Amino acid sequence: LQDGEVYVAVNYPPTHPAYKKFPEPHVITGTVVVAKCPALHPGDLRKFRAVHHDQRSPHLAELKDVIVFPQRGDRDAPNMLSGSDLDGDQYFVCWDERLLPTATNYEAAEFYKPKPKPKAAMPVASRRYEGNTMTDKKKQLTDFFVNYIK
Repeated sequence: LQDGEVYVAVNYPPTHPAYKKFPEPHVITGTVVVAKCPALHPGDLRKFRAVHHDQRSPHLAELKDVIVFPQRGDRDAPNMLSGSDLDGDQYFVCWDERLLPTATNYEAAEFYKPKPKPKAAMPVASRRYEGNTMTDKKKQLTDFFVNYIK
């Protein structure tokens, strides 16, 4: 997929009116709007071009009830959607032309991942204590909690 493109495949349940027209999984094409809740910033709602799979990506045909984002672009598309990180997020996808905004995408908000804390030296609790007495075990446990809180 190219920058600005997504792949969307849906399965309509038998009770849905569109099921009669699309009893098999249906690939959405054309302009779509995608958001991830909560969408608090105008840039959290993004317009994409939904495309059908082709010879370059036949593996997409196997995917159902899914949205696939491109790996290309200056910034990953999910992060522009409320800082999504693909850890089980669910997305709202709309392809109803009556509901699509006419404006172009707003500038996406900046979302930063927190920097991981530097790993501390090996905690005292992991050091081997010579004795096996209750006092040694209490000391080991106390040292562990003190170093953990630091």
